[in-house]
This record gives sequence, C-alpha cells and structure tokens, in this order.
Amino acid sequence: MNYHKLFQLKGITNVGLIGTGVFGRSFLVQARLTPGTRVSVVCDRELEVAEEGCLQAGMAPADLKICRTDADANDAISSGKTAVVSDALLLMELAIEVVIEASGMPEAGAHHARTAIEKGKHVVMVTNETDCVVGPILNRLAQDSGLVYTPADGDQPSLLIGLIAWAEILGFETATSVLTANHLKLSTGGPEFKPRVDVGARAIHRLPAGQRLFMDLDHAIAGVIPEILPAVQMVSSSPVPYYLAAGHILKHNVDEGELLTCEMIDHDGQSLLWRLRREQDEVFGIPDL
Repeated sequence: MNYHKLFQLKGITNVGLIGTGVFGRSFLVQARLTPGTRVSVVCDRELEVAEEGCLQAGMAPADLKICRTDADANDAISSGKTAVVSDALLLMELAIEVVIEASGMPEAGAHHARTAIEKGKHVVMVTNETDCVVGPILNRLAQDSGLVYTPADGDQPSLLIGLIAWAEILGFETATSVLTANHLKLSTGGPEFKPRVDVGARAIHRLPAGQRLFMDLDHAIAGVIPEILPAVQMVSSSPVPYYLAAGHILKHNVDEGELLTCEMIDHDGQSLLWRLRREQDEVFGIPDL
C-alpha cells in the first residue's frame, strides 16, 4: 500500500486504545506523529498505569484527563484532551471509530473485541493470544455488522529487522491498520480470514491434576510448549488451543510429551473465548478428528 496516499486522506480517525504495555506505548508515540490519527481515549486496568504510559509516550500532562464516567470522558474528548480510563466498557461508549485491543489477555481480548463490534467500532486486534483462537469468528461478526476486524499491521516482531527500530516501526504500521479500517473499510490481514491451523500445547514435563495453567508475563504458559497443528473441531479428545488453556485448571494428570486435550481442561462454561471458539467451529464447518 502507498502509505503517503493513506495519510493524505481527509478526516480524523478517533481511536480508543486498550492496554498501555510496550505495544500500546509504541502506538501512542507514533499516533502523535501520524496525520489523521487521534487517540481520544486510553484505557488500562489501573489508571496510574494508563497515565504513566501516556506520559512515557511523550504526551503532555495538560493534554490528559483522568475520567471515571462517560460524561467526564466525553467532556475531555470534546475539549481536545485524551480521556484516561480504567473501564474498557466505558471506552466503548465514547465517540471513537476504532478500538485497538492491546491488553495481551486472551479472554479480555475476546470480550473487548465483541463489545466493540456490538457498539459499532472497527477493531484492530493486537492481542495475538485472542486472534489465534477466535480471530476468524470475530472477523465474521464484524463483517456482518458492516465493520472491519483486522490484525495490527506490523505486529510480527520476529519479522522486523533490528531491535533498535522495533517499537518505532511497530507503532507506525499499526497506525496504517487504524486508518485503513476507518477510511477504506479494509483489513490489513489476508483476504481470506478462515481457520486453517491451531496452536496446541504439549507438556514438557509431568503436569498434575489441579495445576492451574498460568500465563507468564512473556505470554507463555508454564509447563507446556506451543505446537502448530491442523485446525480441528473442539471435541473432548481434540487438542485444546494453546490460549484456551490459559488460566484454567487441569482435571487430569498430563504425562511429559503429551498434547493437552479439551477434556483435560476444567473451565466453568462461562468463558466467552470458549463459546466464540465453538461458534467459530460451527460457522466455518471445521472437521473433527
């Protein structure tokens, strides 16, 4: 794509950012330098973290306003400030066109994306942990609503050359996803958004029943390694997608070298990520084993 043409398009795209980690801060830096992009609201679970992320990205304190109600947030946006909030559902109610989901949490990412679509917002999905499990069904839901669901252009750190330029390039390319979604109504992902492969989880040592599968800060699940597998329908004996297992308790012992299956995972049935994945299997006619 000719990015210069994209940046010459008229109009401002108002963006809501969820998550002010490394990726979120890199986007905030580049958004300040990208024509046509305005970050109207920034959200993190802790207001202090969200505010600090904005300040580290070079935003002036006078341009930020801590908000706890939608009225306060709308007043901040109307006055040209960036609203800083801790409630993602509040963010969804505000006058923005695009939501960037960068929480890094698979379950939260699913909730945020679906709610954004229900509220008429385009979604730029940075949280690969959500996208690799239910990206196709979220894309279908967005299309059915006349909206765009897209992975973040440039969100492939292993493909970027050089660690020094990583954050700068990453933020810039995400801005192109934002503008492409809002102005051109196009995804910067592939033309066919459908399930083809899954990421499974294989035990690297014996895992006892009752162990909770915690996701580390680097987004790896302790005790297992990821493994690329053909996409299959979720049944009891099928491999459980890697991030569907995150945060849940094992119902059975797992031997070293064994693939984790759906029947091994104890979940309460309330997980939106699990429900969306089952819906995805049905919509796309994924074969069983």
